[in-house]
Amino acid sequence: MNSLVFIETPCAILNPEPLMHAAELLGTTPDLLEKEMLFKASYKGVAQRSPNQPTQAWNAKDTLAKTLYNNLFSWLVHQMNNIILPETDLQPNANLEQVRKKKF
Repeated sequence: MNSLVFIETPCAILNPEPLMHAAELLGTTPDLLEKEMLFKASYKGVAQRSPNQPTQAWNAKDTLAKTLYNNLFSWLVHQMNNIILPETDLQPNANLEQVRKKKF
C-alpha cells in the first residue's frame, strides 16, 4: 500500500492496483478500503463523511498499516508464548519477557 498515489480535487487514488491487492489480502472490497482512506467520519448529531485531503488520506493509509503491523506482531508474540511455554505454565498476564526469564 506504500505505493498508493493520491491526487487532489477531489481526493482520489491514482493507481488502484495496490489497493485492490491489499483489499484481497484483508478480505474486504477495494471500494470499502478506498472509502476509509478518502473520507473521514464526523458525528455532529448525525453520522456523515467528508472528503479527506491527500495528506489526510496518506495518514489514514499509514495508520491502517501501523495498526495491521501492531496486530500481527501481537498475534505473533502470543503464538510464540504458547509454543515456548503453554498457557498452563504462564502466570496471568504473562508476556514474552516472563517466558524468557523462566526458560533461560
